[in-house]
Amino acid sequence: MSEEALRKNELTGYHRIVEGVLLILLFLGCARTSASVSSIGSKRRRAPGAELAAIPKIDIVFISHNHYDHMDIDSLREIEKRDHPIFILPIGNKQHLAGIGAARIVELNWWDSFKAGKAKISLVPMQHSSSRTLMDRNESFWGGFVLNAPGVKVLFAGDTGYNSHFNRIREKFGPMDISILPIGAYEPRWFMKPLHIQPWADPSLSHTMKVENLCSLHKASYKKKTL
Repeated sequence: MSEEALRKNELTGYHRIVEGVLLILLFLGCARTSASVSSIGSKRRRAPGAELAAIPKIDIVFISHNHYDHMDIDSLREIEKRDHPIFILPIGNKQHLAGIGAARIVELNWWDSFKAGKAKISLVPMQHSSSRTLMDRNESFWGGFVLNAPGVKVLFAGDTGYNSHFNRIREKFGPMDISILPIGAYEPRWFMKPLHIQPWADPSLSHTMKVENLCSLHKASYKKKTL
């Protein structure tokens, strides 16, 4: 898929998938920085795709990892205050939600699943990292989510580099109806390649996943920096 085609399918902020009356938020948040440490990193350059007030009641929130652009505590606090959803996130991250008063938190290990109504939600491995400070790198898990619901199968990758985990996901879950993949912070390649895919430069990705619909997220949400 070309860069132009990916941009046409782009997601920019809060993202939702509706199955019956179940509304799931694929959380990116409104953090002002893209860094794994709040005091450094590039600043957000575009607004989320929708303000919280414009989104119906949220039943479930997916959090892929604890970097500030994917776990923005102020945004999560607003969601909890309004909707009291189930927060689903990788092992080792529950502590970060302690201050928002969330009562329904589910931590998953890679390949673990959680049932919500008719939907099955599985945490799958991604090639990335985690940290909230300079001292806690990779002390908690990160990952993506496979949502398997009646009539639709969706992969939400969070952040990831390209590796054999995509083959393993396809072997376990089969082809996806929709794959939501990150295309931000992918340059310079010598530094970012292990952590962030560049989909149009890797034509094997859509073939590997056998994707019916490929959708990109957080493209140009943060200003890229040259290292």
